[in-house]
Amino acid sequence: MNSIVENIDRSLKPSLFFLTEQLEFCKSKKGPRKYSQSILAMALIWKRASTSLYKLILSEGMLKLPSIRCSTRLSRCFSVNTGLSHQAIKYLK
Repeated sequence: MNSIVENIDRSLKPSLFFLTEQLEFCKSKKGPRKYSQSILAMALIWKRASTSLYKLILSEGMLKLPSIRCSTRLSRCFSVNTGLSHQAIKYLK
């Protein structure tokens, strides 16, 4: 599979790595999984955007993603704020 990925257009590589990882999870037994940094980052973004949709994706088994508990634990390590910070607003004034 990796030899196929090496010969593909560079812009498609992230998608192919995502698909390859998902296929590997499908053939492995259920249990603890080691997710790549890109899947973890994507999962946190998706969960932050819509927890309901994230739960639906998990419950339907559409994609193999970290559990709600795992993604919540991971998200505690990051501060994601929208808009401008107080310092930026102060600077712009």
